Amino acid sequence: MKTDDLYTIAARYKAPLLRRKWTIIICSLILGTCLALWAYFSPYQYIATTVFHPATDEVGSGLDLSNPLAILAGGASASASDQQMIGVLQSQSINQSVASDTVVWKGKAFLLADLIIEHTPKKLISLKRIFSLFQSQDSITITQKTTRAAKLLMKNQVAEVNEHGFIDHSIRFYEKDLSQLIAEKYIEELIDYYTKQKTEKAKTNVAFFTERADSIKQELDLVAASRARVVDQEQYRIFARDQISTAELDIKLDMLKEMYIQLVASREQFIAQLKRVTPIIQVLDPPIPPFEKEKTSILKAFLGGVFLVVFLFTVWLTKGEWIPDLRHLIISTIDGKSSRTEEG
Repeated sequence: MKTDDLYTIAARYKAPLLRRKWTIIICSLILGTCLALWAYFSPYQYIATTVFHPATDEVGSGLDLSNPLAILAGGASASASDQQMIGVLQSQSINQSVASDTVVWKGKAFLLADLIIEHTPKKLISLKRIFSLFQSQDSITITQKTTRAAKLLMKNQVAEVNEHGFIDHSIRFYEKDLSQLIAEKYIEELIDYYTKQKTEKAKTNVAFFTERADSIKQELDLVAASRARVVDQEQYRIFARDQISTAELDIKLDMLKEMYIQLVASREQFIAQLKRVTPIIQVLDPPIPPFEKEKTSILKAFLGGVFLVVFLFTVWLTKGEWIPDLRHLIISTIDGKSSRTEEG
């Protein structure tokens, strides 16, 4: 395509825009100013960041460490545990569990979901907001509240592996104290999740052997008491029948003692295993002030509004030019492919 042809095409597109230039300028300034005012009055978001590190004493129990060579080299290496922990933090179930907790806020007990919904700025135009005007707040169930709050939490959090190989978990919220409270709840839920997941089997075994040991101990005490009574009787009268009874009790007593010793040993073994497999979530940096705060950039909001108006007017005013050009380009491309196919 020649340079003159390019100038001709540019002139065709520029002409309708120049005829409406003042309309475009005024509309872009109005929208840009509105968005700039919205950004100016929008609330700050306070970012509470927690740095986690999974660790354990037993290899292969589900919380392996990140690659130490990569950490020493200064590169981030996400281990299977890091990826799993990030997935847990961003899961719907953990977020709902966090939102369903009861917390103390300014001296009163609240459902955390209520605080999250109450302190999240409402959208100017939202179907949910319109429907909520006609819906009684008493009819909203706790499950609906926690589900909605969990979705808000999932939008306002970021979990990633930093350059040192640790996990950065950030919560953005519009109240400084609430950001810290939510971040602390995530720590509690994460520890509870891993403790239940990794120690469930060991806890079941400990409970089983404890119950069996207690049962055998009761029977052992009864047999020991019976044998003591028989021995006391033998001190006054010695008969063959009593001697046989004493021998049977001695055998039963020895068996029960052996069973009890084995059960106690098995219980202690699983208690030691429980201590080994219990995960340790190391919190290197807790979510404490000072918090970083952010809000929408006024300049970006203004420029975004200006560019949006210019783009929409350009598409609308030049539709008589770019639609035929686009149609011609598509037809030419198809014809060119057909001719190359026939030549081949």
